[in-house]
Amino acid sequence: MGKKPKVECKSYSSSVVNGEKLSKEAVNEVDNSSEDFTNPAPNPQFNDSFNDVENQPTTPEQTQTVSPVDRKELLPKIPINDSSRTLNKETSNNSIGFSLNESFEIESAHSSPPLRREPIVRFTSDQVKISTTASTRQTKTCEKCLRKTKNSVKENLRLIVDLVFNILIVALLVVLILQKYTLSQTTDFDDAKSCKDLRDQGKTSDGFYFIKPESKFEKYETYCDMETDGGGWTLVASIHESDIRKKCDSKDLWAKFTSLEYFQKPTNWENEKVFGKARNATDDDYKNSAYYTLNAKNIMIWHVSTETSDENLKLKSTLRYRTTNHFLQKHGGNLKAMFEKNYPLQRKSEYQERQKHMSSTTAIVKESLFQKFFEIRMQIPNWYMYDLSNSIIQLFDPGLFYSYGNQISVNTNEDGVARVFYGRTMKLTGSETIVTHFRNELIPFMMLSAIKNHDGAITYVETEISSFIHRSNIVSHLRNEITLRDFELQYRAVQYSSEAHPTACEFHFVIFNEKNWISNKPTTFENTYIKPRYEARYRVSGSPSNFIMGYMLLTRTAGNNITLDQLDEVSNVILRTVSEIPNLFNTENKEQDGLVVRIEFYKGSTAIILKSIPENFKPFVEPGFLQFRAYNKNGYPNAMCPGVEVTSSDPEYVCIGGLSSELGEHGRCGDFAGWAGNGKYVIDDDVPSGLAHSQKDISSAILIFYR
Repeated sequence: MGKKPKVECKSYSSSVVNGEKLSKEAVNEVDNSSEDFTNPAPNPQFNDSFNDVENQPTTPEQTQTVSPVDRKELLPKIPINDSSRTLNKETSNNSIGFSLNESFEIESAHSSPPLRREPIVRFTSDQVKISTTASTRQTKTCEKCLRKTKNSVKENLRLIVDLVFNILIVALLVVLILQKYTLSQTTDFDDAKSCKDLRDQGKTSDGFYFIKPESKFEKYETYCDMETDGGGWTLVASIHESDIRKKCDSKDLWAKFTSLEYFQKPTNWENEKVFGKARNATDDDYKNSAYYTLNAKNIMIWHVSTETSDENLKLKSTLRYRTTNHFLQKHGGNLKAMFEKNYPLQRKSEYQERQKHMSSTTAIVKESLFQKFFEIRMQIPNWYMYDLSNSIIQLFDPGLFYSYGNQISVNTNEDGVARVFYGRTMKLTGSETIVTHFRNELIPFMMLSAIKNHDGAITYVETEISSFIHRSNIVSHLRNEITLRDFELQYRAVQYSSEAHPTACEFHFVIFNEKNWISNKPTTFENTYIKPRYEARYRVSGSPSNFIMGYMLLTRTAGNNITLDQLDEVSNVILRTVSEIPNLFNTENKEQDGLVVRIEFYKGSTAIILKSIPENFKPFVEPGFLQFRAYNKNGYPNAMCPGVEVTSSDPEYVCIGGLSSELGEHGRCGDFAGWAGNGKYVIDDDVPSGLAHSQKDISSAILIFYR
């Protein structure tokens, strides 16, 4: 096939042909040509000419020049669909042409395939014909590609949008799940004074919320129980013991040290102070304004381990219980009003009068044993009657002593050595000592000490007997322990006997009852020093409390020893007599004038409550109640006894908060008062021991809710 003809087209800026200006009619004739450049009609003559030219080389004669016309009228009639190309216009004297990027080849496909792009352009004065079939096909092909590209882009965009939408849906579901199951999610509702208001507004999930009980103050965050018994329970306070070894320190915000010398201000149970944060309620003391502003009906108590995370408060609680009788409505609608108006936490004078009864404990025991002196003497055959009428500090019986005898001293780590006078009452730290009157009918000689030692300040008590006893052939030591129900008597004795002189037996004893007297049993009771016929000392140690310590001078005629069995019988008489004295150490107080309310359990039971009570205190509690303002024997009140009603005059061992005057090492002044016991018992991790709660209970927090 011959070389393709190349047509160079040039544009002109005026309608001039061969140097002559075209007439208006000539220009219009060109413009009004009926040929459709986009879709030209078939023309056999044109096609024949096309074929002739295709097979021949192109010459200048074969191309007829046309006078230029206004390009603005000619250009729109030539479709050029590739927008990426730039149309360059060049000027020529004899022809009109078009070039793309300096040269432009237009091929006409007169047969397909292959596509032929060899247009034949003939310009005459009558018509201008251009073959544009190939250009039209190319334009359609490009449009089709463009449509495919646009469709592909749209599809990719749609996929991206779908992916983003799915991610947003998943994220939204995660947020909803976290809101449902994370209790720490805080929600803010306008105009909510309590969790009950929030519950009425439709909030049903436990968690932390903002409430505003007082219009003049900013809203604050607290915990809401939205499920128990219909929900709507507002956390108003928590009681937490920061350090049970420290007594009424700066962190014990629910307990207060006081004494008669101080003017007593209202405690935090009775005032409008606020402190702490709800999210730290298990680690620190907490109180918000809802405690004193809400008009509630009932309260609910939770026992929760310290350092429990926010979302696990209910799950980690060991006990949950509430009142059901709407008792708060009878007492001002909240605890502040109840304590302030009806049950103020103040030391009470009538309990101070009861303390005088405690001061006469020794006298009560003495009078009871006086009635048994004859029976005691009957337990020892051949009793020797010695003389008591000579002195108030010693005996001068020549049958027993060659000079004098039976001088008595009492020694404690707090008071040192003190001489005892016959027939007088002597008071030492935490104790009271009475010696029998010097009357012959009150034989045997007896000394008694009622030792309270509630704060554990006394670590030991020692009795010393000094005598000048006649030379003896036998010096013997006797000891034993006698029990009667919950009472226990321990004795230690030394006797001097001979054929020539009456037998003298120095009989020392202690009596305690861990259950009914809440006694702190001595750890040791031993003879610490003896110089035969001259001096002997007997000591009880281990910070003992609530026990009786006594001494008797027992005798028998010459040549007769006092046996162990005889001493056991003497002990039985003493123990029976003491055991029949009711409420000897004033440990039982059934006349508490506080408030007792029955509770209903949601987690736990009365059996679990009783299991948490120290063993020695179980006889004095009744589980299944809340008690407010429980007085001790000294007239100091504890604010609340969680889960129990107390019938003891030492409620500090199971109650919390309130007033106390005991700041000693084993004192009971603190948020959890005497929960650590009196220092003797080791605090076990999981179970109570003696008078002490378990470490788990001591380390817990008590949360108070209103509704």
